[in-house]
Amino acid sequence: MISAVVTGKAGRDPELRTTGAGNTMAKFSVASSQKKGEEYQTTWVDVLCFGEQAEQVAERVQKGTRVTATGKMQLEQYEKRDGTPGSSLVLMADDVGISLRFAPAGATAAASTSNDEYPTGW
Repeated sequence: MISAVVTGKAGRDPELRTTGAGNTMAKFSVASSQKKGEEYQTTWVDVLCFGEQAEQVAERVQKGTRVTATGKMQLEQYEKRDGTPGSSLVLMADDVGISLRFAPAGATAAASTSNDEYPTGW
């Protein structure tokens, strides 16, 4: 898998689910647009989060929220309803943060839910 960083706006509210094994999972899409000539080209990426991070994302992210997500990117193949093949980009998120660059006044960042991988007090 490829490590990736995706920044854009949430295209829908996160869906929070519990797997058969009892794990929590959240899924939402992120749209990132780039101007190509006179037109914009939008790339959609599905973001998957697990555990406590999934719960935090479901609580704080909503459609239109500008986020930055890091993790491992993979391409998923599937069959569309009409029987033709399709594919989608999926980011298995290690970290998701709300971007404060374009946030409205009074917005707050989500609390970190990392694995204490970095020392405290720096």
